Amino acid sequence: MIEEKKRPLLRSPHSGEEIADSDEIQRRLDRLASEGLEEASFPVIQWWELKAQTCFVVQVLCRTRDGIELHEFFCEMLRRRLVFGRYLPLKQTQMWVFHVEEEEFYLGEVTLLVDRGKDAREARDHFSLLVPEIRLGLTSKSWAWDLLQTRGLAPHRKVDLVDQGMLSILRRYPQAFDRTILEDVQHFLLLTVPEYREIRGVPHLCRIIYSLHMLRGETRKALQLDPTSRQLALRVMRAPLFYAFGKKRVLGIAVALSVLLNYELLDSEHVAKAVKQLTPRLTLLEGSFFCYQHPNDPIRAVYFEVESVQDPPPSGEEVAKLRKELAGELKGRVERLAHPVFN
Repeated sequence: MIEEKKRPLLRSPHSGEEIADSDEIQRRLDRLASEGLEEASFPVIQWWELKAQTCFVVQVLCRTRDGIELHEFFCEMLRRRLVFGRYLPLKQTQMWVFHVEEEEFYLGEVTLLVDRGKDAREARDHFSLLVPEIRLGLTSKSWAWDLLQTRGLAPHRKVDLVDQGMLSILRRYPQAFDRTILEDVQHFLLLTVPEYREIRGVPHLCRIIYSLHMLRGETRKALQLDPTSRQLALRVMRAPLFYAFGKKRVLGIAVALSVLLNYELLDSEHVAKAVKQLTPRLTLLEGSFFCYQHPNDPIRAVYFEVESVQDPPPSGEEVAKLRKELAGELKGRVERLAHPVFN
């Protein structure tokens, strides 16, 4: 227990300077202490409802080395996950970092505005289910990152984050990308349904978009040097998918190829056979395939994911084989369809 005689030393999380008046933090610790602060209970999470103001107040106490980072995670998890499909507004948020003897602790408090009725009922029902995930993220930085990428992020909010991510990439690497990449973002969002984006984190979605953009550029340059031959560039990348039952590791494969004739086809069946030919243990992930081609553009963009039919996840040897040989295998799988007039 944190006893009264061990008055916490309160420090500013920004400057590290001691704050002399620790009555406010002690009051909150006293409230948390009513639930018990035994060793096994950390992180401690407590909530209550202010019905008159339609607010939910949530407090957390845990050991920390980076209170600001923990507080950002704590706020985002509640805003994104407490009510499904909603990004809840904040009324107030506060945090403190303090020391008891040699140990450093983080104390955070978040006040969320929740509409009366269905949203409030869902928040009450969902809170107990959310607590184990918040505790997990507070004790592991890698789990915190994964949890923020998974379910519960409103579809429009994820689209906004993808837009922001691509704008950030465009600003950081202006020599590598031009503003046509923003057109690729819109094509991608139109081609994929919310269910497709829901199980893929924002960084994963951004990687798909900029990988296809770069590969199309590489293929276009190769086509200018040799316009009569099939040009194909690909990228194989490891990626996580987030399901309700947990995380799955897959391989994402981005492809750009030149189309030499009208009515050429490379669909999900073709890529599945190509992958199986090289790596029999890997199979096409159902629903992962999509392709697009801009009007009057000879370059077609294709993306799909493969998974292992049994543990373990795709090995380094399998990844290397796909990177080395899949391009040639895909070129040989392109099917030329006869014009219907000549059938």
